[in-house]
Amino acid sequence: MLRITTFQDGTVNVRARLRMILRAPLDFREFPFDTQVLPIKVESMMWPVSRMALGTAEEFTGFDDSFEMPEWTLVDLTTSTSQVLRRQEGQTYDRLDFNITIKRQTGYYLWKIMLPMAIIVMLSWVVFWMTQEQLGRRAGISSTGMLTIIAYQFIIAGSLPRFPYLTMMDRFTLIALLAIAATMLINLVGSRLDDARRHQIDRTCRFVFPTAFVLAVFLAV
Repeated sequence: MLRITTFQDGTVNVRARLRMILRAPLDFREFPFDTQVLPIKVESMMWPVSRMALGTAEEFTGFDDSFEMPEWTLVDLTTSTSQVLRRQEGQTYDRLDFNITIKRQTGYYLWKIMLPMAIIVMLSWVVFWMTQEQLGRRAGISSTGMLTIIAYQFIIAGSLPRFPYLTMMDRFTLIALLAIAATMLINLVGSRLDDARRHQIDRTCRFVFPTAFVLAVFLAV
């Protein structure tokens, strides 16, 4: 929709309603606890600043109270104006910048992915209370936990682009994998030791593994 109003002093008011698809570079390093800024730049491509100045109309700038974005919470909207010099033309043009700040709603990832993975890691520690005669069960628990974490990792990766860096979720998943892999290593080492030394290692791991896991998660996220 386009509406043009001409005033007696020569001022022309152009009001347009546009629908478009915009793209913005996003940084997912803190996913799923990330906050993103979506920039929108409006710039004159025809008239220099001497002929047209851009500005914001406060009554038309913002979002309705009922506006919602799936998986995101609208945090803030800021506007600013600047001038851009196009050297090839030798002219200065007005630019209007909108910056929309949004924050990801983390409930889904926290309660349905991260918490279950943490519980799976904790369940893998029950091997430290099992006897050596249950070596097969000890190995089965660790292997099942490892496969479950890997399955969660594929689910997460399927909903995200392929990043050249690790996200916070990647670091958490990696810590979970390493924690379960460590229990498998302890099972293997314990199978080659006598009962006294094996029980001593199990008793030590009952406290070392939870402490190390909590510290690693705290430092990673």
